[in-house]
Formats: sequence, structure tokens, C-alpha cells
Amino acid sequence: TIGQVFKLWNTSAAQSCHPDPCLERLRNAKRVFVALRDPVDRFVSAFNWRSLLLCKKHNETRSRSPVAPAHFPESRCHDLPVDDEERSVVHQKYGSNVNEFAVALCSNRSEAEEDLSKIRQARHSLSDWLSSSSSSSLWYDPDAERSKLLPLVLEPGYNFTKMIGHQIVHAVTESFNPSTAIRQQIAYTENMRQK
Repeated sequence: TIGQVFKLWNTSAAQSCHPDPCLERLRNAKRVFVALRDPVDRFVSAFNWRSLLLCKKHNETRSRSPVAPAHFPESRCHDLPVDDEERSVVHQKYGSNVNEFAVALCSNRSEAEEDLSKIRQARHSLSDWLSSSSSSSLWYDPDAERSKLLPLVLEPGYNFTKMIGHQIVHAVTESFNPSTAIRQQIAYTENMRQK
């Protein structure tokens, strides 16, 4: 992921705003990486991920945990009262089946959209991440006369890891000097080879 690449590059200034937008935190950022993904792919992935992480109300065979089980979803599931509404939508209403949810979006749109707002990873659209009352000042750096946004495309046919590397080189080169960027790219390349 982007965060892992920043660690490999020894870049500590990176902040993450996942899964909820944090426009105010980004106000003073010099550069902002934005992951772009097909909305349908994002919806399917978000629904399936939350379906995997959230404990079922009944007949759950995994250990229940108040800590997010992202690294061990096969043996632990997330179980907090704050997740009850989301759990009810994902597991009970749609039977953990993203296709059932997709059908509901087509047949009973207003109710399904309300349900969508309860799924943590899916409730925000790209416009939620990029718009604000002062979006032009948020995403444009007048001193450098350039956009702050660095897009990363998460779609088949695009090499995400290579794209991250290129965008980081671009950002570091603009922020520091080219020799710093080259040294960091060499360190990153060596780390990637060792994996």
C-alpha cells in the first residue's frame, strides 16, 4: 500500500485518511495522493471486505474481537456495538452477498442508498474526498502554481507499485532536490528487490 511505500522511502510526513475523508487535515499538505478506482469495483471490494471483517450476529465460528482483525480475518472478526447497524445491513439484510445489494440499488434505490451510507468503506464517493467549500484553495498550491493532487489509478492494466514510486519521485523531487529523490528511489528499489 501507499503507507508501506512511504515507510520504505523513509518519508515520515505522510498522513492517511482512510476510510473517511479528512479534508481539514489536508489543508496544509504540500502534495496529496488520491487513489482513483472504478466506483463499482470500489463498492464490491468495500462490501466484501466489511462482510469478511464484521462478526455475524448468529452462527459465527471465529473469535470475536474489539480490535479490527484486518490481518487475521479467517480466525477473528470485529465485534463492537458501534458496528451493529453496518453488520445488520451486510449480514442480515443482504446475506453477505454483494449481488443482492447491487440488485437492491437498482430496484429500491433510496433504501439501498441509505444502506450504503452505513457501510464504512463504501459510504463516501470520490466527490466527498475532493470537495469542500474551499476546494480550489485546498487542492491548488498558488505559490508553486500547481495542483497538490497526485493521482494513483487502482485498475487492471496499471502497475500500482510502479505508479506509487513514480509519484513519490515526482513529489520528493519537487519538495527537496533531485539527488535526494534519486537516493530515496535507489533505497526503495533495493527494498523491493529483497521482498
